[in-house]
Amino acid sequence: MLICAQSQISFLTVDELVALTHCDSFAMLIRGYIDDSADEKHKTVAVAGAFLGNHKQWKKLVREWRARLRGEGIRYFRSTEYYSLRGEFERYRDPVKYPKPKGSEAAKSFRDDLESIIKESGIRGFAHCIPLEMYQEVRDSVAMAADVFPTDAFEVALQSLIRDCAKEFKQLYGDRHKLAFMCDEGPSSARIGEAYRAFKALNPDFSDMIGTLIFGDDKRFPQLQAADMMASTGKEIRLRIQGGNEAPIEHRLSSSIYFVRHWTKDIMLQLLDLQLRHLHERGTSL
Repeated sequence: MLICAQSQISFLTVDELVALTHCDSFAMLIRGYIDDSADEKHKTVAVAGAFLGNHKQWKKLVREWRARLRGEGIRYFRSTEYYSLRGEFERYRDPVKYPKPKGSEAAKSFRDDLESIIKESGIRGFAHCIPLEMYQEVRDSVAMAADVFPTDAFEVALQSLIRDCAKEFKQLYGDRHKLAFMCDEGPSSARIGEAYRAFKALNPDFSDMIGTLIFGDDKRFPQLQAADMMASTGKEIRLRIQGGNEAPIEHRLSSSIYFVRHWTKDIMLQLLDLQLRHLHERGTSL
């Protein structure tokens, strides 16, 4: 079963998601671009991420996450609102209750509590990062590359990410369970749905294992809020590496990032060769 509806699922418990999808494990998908530090409108790296856990892990996270939100009087978490102290974090700008720097300190303390909930839940994070300049250079300069690799680097990152999630899931649970995917409804949802369908069509070996793709409102689903928080951590780490700082980054979520693949030209050329040989063996052409 595959759900790619453009309307959001406003609210379902983890148990209800299991009943709806007939899957007992879930991967929360995210997409994004890392911005150049000198010009935030200059997108430099496409990032696809997923955060994988079974229903017991997600159920524990959802219960504790919601309790912490209620305790703070906050409806949902978004990294953009946290960093700007806007939206749900506007309260920390109150000059009487939170004179500087008390507001930022209180917001960070709250975020640290949520990070601890993620870390203790046992969910695992995956990310694929593709530098856009390198990606376009290969498409422009290598024969057949533009026929194999789509214009949007994120589509490639996403499909490779889904494969990593499926392989890890199979290693953990064998063929006894099915894996559903979920992402936030937004401008990218249609493209994510198309990439998901393409992956299933091109990878029949995983078709019995990979189930539903559903879209939800991130304000309603702590799972998607947790994915957003972990994505901001991955972005921070990638920017450090991109800036030439490869020193270890101390962060409470570091142990939750299970696998990160930073794409290079060699990786793209190897994948291109594999794809062309695969097409030749099947007797098909691009």
